[in-house]
Amino acid sequence: MNVDLTDTLNTYVQQQIASGVYRDQNDVIAEALRLKMRLEDRHPQSRAESLYQQQAYVDAMAHCDGDQGSLIDEYRCEVGG
Repeated sequence: MNVDLTDTLNTYVQQQIASGVYRDQNDVIAEALRLKMRLEDRHPQSRAESLYQQQAYVDAMAHCDGDQGSLIDEYRCEVGG
């Protein structure tokens, strides 16, 4: 499977790999998808969101405080956990 990312998301993925948190692009994307699945399980209404709203969420996650933490840290930042 090939995934096309915006420049911003690609930069974020590369930063995560460079930080040593993830081995490669597959690890970053897999964790992002696991977190999205967990979010949908907790918030069923999110499944009904439009594609535009989902993209806005992904873009917002990429900019969460500019922190270089893992996607789990980004999720915690987003949900306040």
